[in-house]
Amino acid sequence: MKKSLKLLSAAFVAVMLLTAVATPVAMAASSTTTTGSLSALDLYILEQLPNAIPLSNGSYMIPNVGVVTAEKIQDLYSRYWGTLYPSYKPGYPTYPNYPFYPGVAPSISVIDVNMNQYDVKNLGLGDSYTYISYASTVASVDESGNVYAVAPGEAIISVSDNGVVWMYIRVTVTAVVFDEGDYEVDLILPKTLLTIGEKISVYARLLKDGVYSYHGLKYIEFSVEDTDVAVIKDGVLEAVGIGTTKVSAYIPDTGLIDTVEVQVINKVEKPSTPSTPSYPFYPEYPFYPEYPFYPDYPFYPGIGNNWYPSFSTNYYAWLGLDAKLYTLTYKMMFYQGQWQQILTAMPKDNPGLPLSEYTMQYKLMYKDGEWTYMPYLVPKNAPSEKPEEPVTPEVPKEEDKLSKEEQEAIKKAEEEAKKLAELKKLIAKALEGKLEWYEVYTDLNGDASYYNGVEFVLNNQYLTGKDNGKFGTKDAMTFDDVKALLIKYLGLPSAEFDKTGILTYEDGKKEITRQEITKAFYNLAVYLKEDVSGRASFARYNDKNQLSGEYSDSFAWAIKNNIIITNSKKMTPKGNVTRGDLARMLYRFDIFAN
Repeated sequence: MKKSLKLLSAAFVAVMLLTAVATPVAMAASSTTTTGSLSALDLYILEQLPNAIPLSNGSYMIPNVGVVTAEKIQDLYSRYWGTLYPSYKPGYPTYPNYPFYPGVAPSISVIDVNMNQYDVKNLGLGDSYTYISYASTVASVDESGNVYAVAPGEAIISVSDNGVVWMYIRVTVTAVVFDEGDYEVDLILPKTLLTIGEKISVYARLLKDGVYSYHGLKYIEFSVEDTDVAVIKDGVLEAVGIGTTKVSAYIPDTGLIDTVEVQVINKVEKPSTPSTPSYPFYPEYPFYPEYPFYPDYPFYPGIGNNWYPSFSTNYYAWLGLDAKLYTLTYKMMFYQGQWQQILTAMPKDNPGLPLSEYTMQYKLMYKDGEWTYMPYLVPKNAPSEKPEEPVTPEVPKEEDKLSKEEQEAIKKAEEEAKKLAELKKLIAKALEGKLEWYEVYTDLNGDASYYNGVEFVLNNQYLTGKDNGKFGTKDAMTFDDVKALLIKYLGLPSAEFDKTGILTYEDGKKEITRQEITKAFYNLAVYLKEDVSGRASFARYNDKNQLSGEYSDSFAWAIKNNIIITNSKKMTPKGNVTRGDLARMLYRFDIFAN
């Protein structure tokens, strides 16, 4: 059925093209008022275009006229369509580059898609088709059918198979409107109790319908209520004075805001680990043993028993908790040599559950510029996910039995399919924030220097892992691999990416070197109009003479901006670039560019 539709669509394309060039002249012959400023010669050129001979430079040889340039023909069509259809917009690309115009219904199906600026939507057609956007400054499309809304306006995307167009997608992009019912700002602070002079990195996410929206981050701004207590600059919060203040992440001119209270205190020495029989209760409480000792006592002076901080549903999901069953709060306990407030999942049906009935768990998170494990408490009897029931295979009938070799081949294929299905489930959970990526791919190390970069490319699907359950951190990257990555990062079709000049090469299968990758990222920064003025010195490197002269500038820039990592003595310019290296470089470039 699908093949028949494509063949029929091919016929419609031919009819549409013939009609598009024949209709203007036929209508002009019947009414001279519809052709506006077109002369008789102009109309004759349009009439003869189906019989014209296309030349290699884009011009046409018109019978009885001679050579007419493509620019002239496009001008004639633009003037004709603008006269015939008042709804014609001069901003549209001139015919025949644009597939159709308002008022001209093509013979092929047209599907309308509405998007907000900076949204991403998958067409759901798969990656076996060819997608072309005729207005990529409004909406671009990649080879997998992901449409990226760039700016307000209208764009047409053609869907073709083996050169035959069988569908058009008309994308209307409207200026982004942050509806408080759809969007939510989520401010994330690694800690809320700071000492004077301490600095921490703060983060904010933009959620749309509960899903992380990467493309809206540029709108989020930060502020501090009392700058005598703390100041914030470039995403770094610095404690400057004793007191309490509020830190906010918000989108200007909207009601979208998330606020967290921060307390700043003087630096104090960490208390020594208490030894038996030292008092095991909250240290500021004035006497013992009249009150039950901590942690069995529910609260102490200065700590209200009704203090339940606000957490978004996404935070519960990140911890793998059901917000209907638990309330996230804090409990005081002696941990790592000092009294700390530990995040606790308190069961709603038993809020008085004693601390002895909780168990400590850990969650990997980014804190103070490095990955660390955050402790949190959950009840010992917290329910776990119910495993899927195994499917009992059917016993084959006697006549259906296969040879031993065939059975082994089928068994092996089924085992591989089962492993792949399990891997896809793990990937889906990781994309939802329910698993860490090192729990999905066996060769990832959450403490490795490349991990934040790998997490970045996997969360955004710029790179994917392999079907064997590994990411391939040590696999060397080729020029073709780098091109595919940057196309996804920029959201450009392959043909348009080639025009940017970001990556130039002769053999796409050749492994890219460290000096060559710095050139690519330098060109990317220039293309995005970033500041590329900074340079590092090569004085301390013993192998600086191995660096080719054409890469000297880009390599110095990449070191200066932490795009590429070197050791104290070597920069290894001609070493290869692994998947782990490239993920880390793209992550650092994204921080530099944003």
